[in-house]
Amino acid sequence: MGLRSGFAALLVAALLAGCRDGRERLEGTWERTDNPGQTVTFADGRMLHAYPHGGKPISGPYDVVDDDGDGLLIAPTLELGDGRSLRADRQRILFVDDATITMKNAKNGSGGTYKRRE
Repeated sequence: MGLRSGFAALLVAALLAGCRDGRERLEGTWERTDNPGQTVTFADGRMLHAYPHGGKPISGPYDVVDDDGDGLLIAPTLELGDGRSLRADRQRILFVDDATITMKNAKNGSGGTYKRRE
């Protein structure tokens, strides 16, 4: 019985470590390749979208719904200026390599490719 519970604890620890790894890998600022200046920054469980040409930045927390090793499924919440918040569509993020991700809306597939900013 002790071996089983030890294995179960090890399995849970490995699963939790996997979630942290994907989130940690995502940390930083990414710039959209087809729209220079459009960035998304992930830091401390929050994301910030900034748009070029005077677009209003949007931000809020996000939850990792799934971490499959090759990418993440996140559920962002947008914080509105009047103190309200709005649950946004889930986003599927795939790690192409250490410097490239794709981020697409999980419902309709819209999105793009982002490069890590130095």
